[in-house]
Amino acid sequence: MSTGKLVEEGKMIHGFCIKTSFVSELNVCNSLITMYAKLDSMHDSRRIFEELNYREIISWNALISGHGDYESVMNWFKEMEKEGVRPDSITFLSLLAACGRTGMVNTGCQLFESMVKDHHIEPFTEH
Repeated sequence: MSTGKLVEEGKMIHGFCIKTSFVSELNVCNSLITMYAKLDSMHDSRRIFEELNYREIISWNALISGHGDYESVMNWFKEMEKEGVRPDSITFLSLLAACGRTGMVNTGCQLFESMVKDHHIEPFTEH
């Protein structure tokens, strides 16, 4: 199935969520953010995220993990920190993956060190 067809079906699911008022549920919105990100529809993913009245770490991780490019990932991470949301192991996994894709080895090492020393997050094999 083509990505365009999947995005179309995703929009139908989104429409259903709006009609049934499920879109007011944070878990549903987080799922929609993830769905659009995985379908490479970052505009829709960001739009839903920005419309949230309340954002928890899962919301941030859904957005950050969906953005593959280093600059977007780091910008969202900085915004998350400004809002006082504490990153978790999933956040750092996404950050490290973005560093790895762009060859930012030194930055990745600094983030890994910060994850352990500053945020007291125990690294997993994935990190």
